[in-house]
Amino acid sequence: MNNDTFKIELVTPEGLILSAYAWKVEFTSSQGELGILPGHVPLLTTLAPGHLRTFIGNSVREFAIAEGYVQVRPSFVRIVAALAIDSVEIDQIEHACAKAKEALKIAAAENPEVIQAEIIQLRHEFMELSRKRHLRN
Repeated sequence: MNNDTFKIELVTPEGLILSAYAWKVEFTSSQGELGILPGHVPLLTTLAPGHLRTFIGNSVREFAIAEGYVQVRPSFVRIVAALAIDSVEIDQIEHACAKAKEALKIAAAENPEVIQAEIIQLRHEFMELSRKRHLRN
């Protein structure tokens, strides 16, 4: 860590979701939108449901988050949220849901074997998403 970054941790009841060095984090508190930079004064605030953006190196990682708390220190930010879903996972879930809707359309027009094959494929995709999330923790 240097003076241009701070340690950030995102924790949910499932465990540690993110641990990295960031140069900025943005979130919605009960008082409104906040942006935290290195050296910020100590702060303890409530986290409102919404988006969390972490600026790590040259990339931005976004999460959909539920309520919680944020602890800010000059070189450390800890975010404790009831739920946090990485935007990449949201895209994967939306894709899986679109496939599920398509499977329902097929069900109206096709035979039961095709429906069963689609259901098996969808279950496989959901299990893979769950496995990836578990491995990340």
